[in-house]
Amino acid sequence: MIDQYGIFCEQEEIEILEFNCADNILGEKIKKNLDKFTSVKRDKTKRNLKDWPTFKASKLKTVKEFKKEFHCISISGENESNIILIIEADLKSLDKINLKSSISAFCKDEELGFKIKTIQTAQINKKVN
Repeated sequence: MIDQYGIFCEQEEIEILEFNCADNILGEKIKKNLDKFTSVKRDKTKRNLKDWPTFKASKLKTVKEFKKEFHCISISGENESNIILIIEADLKSLDKINLKSSISAFCKDEELGFKIKTIQTAQINKKVN
């Protein structure tokens, strides 16, 4: 989520999702975690990349290792009502090209899980059909 200061943030309490589960389970857990999101004001001037909850959960020693080991896929609401979900995947491209897709927030859990897995596959292979 991007807050009113234009700073990307994530929940402090995260859930690690098993990516190789059934599409409907992945979609269900993604929706559940999006529903838990709340905006909290924090002093962002004293935070750095090592403060990321996902970095901490990875148990890696450096942010460089983290960025090399993991691929980022962000999921956010297109507007305040979150009727449409925006899925964006960093391709780690030198040209700063990202994959971006959208899906109804009311889609079936299986459809969301499938779309996330499809984007993740394209992200890793850097190939889009």
